[in-house]
Amino acid sequence: MKTMNELGRHSLKVGLIVSQWVLNIGTCAGVLWFVALRAHPGPGHVVLHLTEPDIEVTLGPIQFESQAPLLSPLSVTLNPGHYALVVRRGESILMQEEFQLASGEHRVFTAYSPPPKPQQVPNSSREASRDDLE
Repeated sequence: MKTMNELGRHSLKVGLIVSQWVLNIGTCAGVLWFVALRAHPGPGHVVLHLTEPDIEVTLGPIQFESQAPLLSPLSVTLNPGHYALVVRRGESILMQEEFQLASGEHRVFTAYSPPPKPQQVPNSSREASRDDLE
């Protein structure tokens, strides 16, 4: 038969083991909760500089018309995903780009029309004479 002293020691050991388990489980739950809160995919951010007058911008679900170049950039917050950026003037497309926006990513675009292609002008009399022969 066990004495009261031995029963008390046994109860104390069991109590310590149980309290250690509760403390460990609580710590693990707290760490998992902390990670889960920060693992949520946050939105991405797109900054668009509009340097052209009279343009229409389509960025995913957003459409924007600009009559004059903007002095400050257009800032858009979007969920992560695949997007298309299209800049038009009338029926002509000035710029078109598809991109993947990751969680928390920042992208910067500048909408401008490409410079016109220069026309080829003969540089020497040899090139001019060759063209005359054809």
